[in-house]
Amino acid sequence: ARAWVAEARSAAREDRAEKLPATQRARRPALCEPRTTRCFAYARNNRAEAERQLEAFKEDLARYERLIAYKRYEEVLDYRLRSDSVLPPHGAVVQGQRAYLLRIAVAVVAGRYEEALAALERELAWQRAFLNGSRLLIGKMVAAENYWRDLMFIAELVQAKPAEMLPFAARLQALLAPLDEAPKTQAALETEFSFAKAAFDEAASGRGESGSFPDSIVIALFFKRNATLNRAARHFASLSALVFEQPAHRVKAGWEVFSKAWLDRPLWDYIYNRAGKVLLEAGTLGWKDYPYRAHDLVALSRLVALR
Repeated sequence: ARAWVAEARSAAREDRAEKLPATQRARRPALCEPRTTRCFAYARNNRAEAERQLEAFKEDLARYERLIAYKRYEEVLDYRLRSDSVLPPHGAVVQGQRAYLLRIAVAVVAGRYEEALAALERELAWQRAFLNGSRLLIGKMVAAENYWRDLMFIAELVQAKPAEMLPFAARLQALLAPLDEAPKTQAALETEFSFAKAAFDEAASGRGESGSFPDSIVIALFFKRNATLNRAARHFASLSALVFEQPAHRVKAGWEVFSKAWLDRPLWDYIYNRAGKVLLEAGTLGWKDYPYRAHDLVALSRLVALR
């Protein structure tokens, strides 16, 4: 991780693509997925297999324990972003979480309820920090999926072991404290704006990924850097106000208003700064599903708390 960040900073200072260190990772067995599989039932019916899987994930679990011990989360982005900047993958973290939940399931099967609940408390606290602290769209998406995974695991646990979980009812209720109704996206939108600004600067200077002669002609004729930057600022402010700051029942209507104003434009609107407008719109559609996922996550947490 340190080598990754050091290379990203060096590449930013030298205005070049990153030469990231190769990742050597042995194959791991497939783990149960709490969002689609009853992992507690799996651990109960396949105890020996679950133990073998946990042994294969021993190193991952040690790293994951260190990760969730942190009280805050924030991506390291103290360097100039490029349009071709590579972001660290989240796959290993997701696998670590799944192994961690499987270990909790094995502890419950063995009757170690206090150990299991304490582990769940650490896990939920970390996922809240991850969800609220992430400054990247991909981070928000991964955190939402992780939190969903935890909620489905807790729902199965309460359903499978109601009598055993009853003495821990107060702690379980504290675990399932309601999430904020509105997705916390201001920092992520600011990061997205930084990505967009880096892409605009590269396009204007011809330092993009291709930098071919035809591309430079297109940029010279159809791209206005300052006009694009001003439009991007209004674009993201409108996205925040019309979509992300709205309650769940107004998200769809807000997206329709935003799309009509910023995405579904008549052809004559592209006469001036055509390339800049296309560049800006191309990156916006990735945000479309996130507010729905965020509000669904709030609803699921309420349902599990009621159960």
